[in-house]
Amino acid sequence: MWIDIAHNPPYFEPGPNWPRETGLKDMGSMRFAKCIFLSVMLCGFAAHAQDSLHVRALGWLPRWGEDPFSHLSQITVEDTVMAVNADGWGLKLLDIADVWHPAEVSTINEYVGGMTARDHYLYVISTWFKIFDISNLQTPVQVSGFPCCWEFMNNLTVAGDYAYACDQLGPVSVFHVADPANPTLVSAFGDGETYDIEVVAPYAYITYLGGLQVVDISNLEDPVTVGYWWADYASPVDLELAGNYAYMADGEGVPIVDISNPSSPTLVHYMDTPGVAYAVDVVSHFMFVAQGTDGLQIYDITDPANPEPVGDYDTPGAAMGVKVHGTVAYVADDTAIRLYDVSYFVSGGVPRAPGEVTVHYSPDQQFIRLSWSPVYLDTSDVPLLLDHYSVWRATNLNLEDWEDIGTPTPPDTTVFVDSSAIGAHGFYHVRAVAE
Repeated sequence: MWIDIAHNPPYFEPGPNWPRETGLKDMGSMRFAKCIFLSVMLCGFAAHAQDSLHVRALGWLPRWGEDPFSHLSQITVEDTVMAVNADGWGLKLLDIADVWHPAEVSTINEYVGGMTARDHYLYVISTWFKIFDISNLQTPVQVSGFPCCWEFMNNLTVAGDYAYACDQLGPVSVFHVADPANPTLVSAFGDGETYDIEVVAPYAYITYLGGLQVVDISNLEDPVTVGYWWADYASPVDLELAGNYAYMADGEGVPIVDISNPSSPTLVHYMDTPGVAYAVDVVSHFMFVAQGTDGLQIYDITDPANPEPVGDYDTPGAAMGVKVHGTVAYVADDTAIRLYDVSYFVSGGVPRAPGEVTVHYSPDQQFIRLSWSPVYLDTSDVPLLLDHYSVWRATNLNLEDWEDIGTPTPPDTTVFVDSSAIGAHGFYHVRAVAE
């Protein structure tokens, strides 16, 4: 059975702006014609509080278990699935299709060094390399696995038909995963003590003890190192590529390196962070940094040589990982997964049309009541945060004759009463408007 965290208070604490739900029931007696319309209007949202700037807390999922040494440090998101590395408590799989009601669905009891997800498969590395089919989140199935590696395997990425796994005490291991049921170890490369890897063919970019290494992987049986950037500071651990730049978290700050020439990566800026820089994610021209006890920090990187702080949230714990999906930032805050609305920086897409729009007529009281199913996703199936619904009516289907008759109260509820209904209006449509 799926567990709806939002309706289970011990497991989910709503934020101050948690959505309200209507208690009205279907009184239906007469069904009218209905028209469903997509809104293309988007507007920004700004939330200001003493501990935040342009970021709004949505809710949180606590640490699993009572082990004081159990930390939540890794998050991976694929479509509507989020996997969380809960250290000694294994992997937690959550359904985040409805961003307002994330649901813990199942657990994979594995020690995890690194993980990633793609095409309904979850790839896990520790002392074994294992692949799980998670097409049914309730019953994840291991489809393959073999002993291959070492105790200090950490970050893992999948690109094309290959998976690349880093080892804090050794090189990058490469696996052929075209057939997830039969992966094979292909090769290993890198200068050792590798921490993270991103692949943009034909190059692999690796953070390691000395800085950033660029490797030509056109021939995986004979990869060739083509460039280095030598770190003058701490060794970079987390890596994110965006355009011609590599953004790295090294604990003390974020080095930003120009990789437009793979043979000569060049530092364009080193950004000292107020807290410990554990992880970084880049969306559009904004960089999101998990900065330990200084929480989530957001920077405008329109000019990578001059990043500007533009937003933050002082999380209750120590922010150790961050992943932005849609308009929500998921933060591994040491002992909890915290959800933050960052739509001020990352605009959502076009909302889906409200489904199951029904019109009910009460002849005795002379009003028409509309109800519809809530909208949680945009047309690309990415979670979004809704600002309001607007209701329109007309006596015909001519576009110029539609009249905006208002929004529900509160504006994000899914019931509207048209008390000015006179005669046979005939047609209604409902628009969903994102923040």
